[in-house]
Amino acid sequence: RVKGAPTKLINRLSKNPDWQQVYVKLAYGSCASGIALLYPHYYRPRALTTMLKIDDRYHNTYQIQTTYDEQTLGLLKFLIGEHAIAQRGIEKLEVHGLNFDVRVVVMRGEVGGKIFRVSPHALTNLHLGGRRGDAEACRRVIPQRHWLDGLDACVEAAALVDLPSVGVDLAFDRQDFSPHILEVNAFSDFFPNWTDDQGRSLHAPEIASTA
Repeated sequence: RVKGAPTKLINRLSKNPDWQQVYVKLAYGSCASGIALLYPHYYRPRALTTMLKIDDRYHNTYQIQTTYDEQTLGLLKFLIGEHAIAQRGIEKLEVHGLNFDVRVVVMRGEVGGKIFRVSPHALTNLHLGGRRGDAEACRRVIPQRHWLDGLDACVEAAALVDLPSVGVDLAFDRQDFSPHILEVNAFSDFFPNWTDDQGRSLHAPEIASTA
């Protein structure tokens, strides 16, 4: 959990070269609500966020904006006051010049779906301007060993949640291809018109797994 003044948080993070990007977000938020991607090593307080301040109140939006200086400090102060956590970000692997990650749907210990998401931004959420990526193109830039390790990590992460189906957000580091679990989502399957290799929607194997 993040505590203290925003300036102290930035100063502390700026001393660690491994924390070039930091997600400061509501501990119980979802869908990129209440989130700021902080760049603590930038020469002035800078963040990428979905939040907008209107009449002294913060609101979530479907637009991504960049804040600087007092805007960033005010945003961080609000998030810290609402019980926020800090998570180290990575430079995501790219395909055709776009950042990408993958939502891995795990059903009762088995990988049931893999949906790639690409975006010019670090935030790849589909409702924030990201789009579904070409699965074959994305897979070609991930070494096989790292891909399999990433899927294994998703299954292990899903096992920590007592749910029959979860969505695990998986990303690969741009420098060394290492897989990273970003988060585990209880709502995993809202991808209209998506089908697997057998032509099934995500709902079909989910229903079958409960029989």
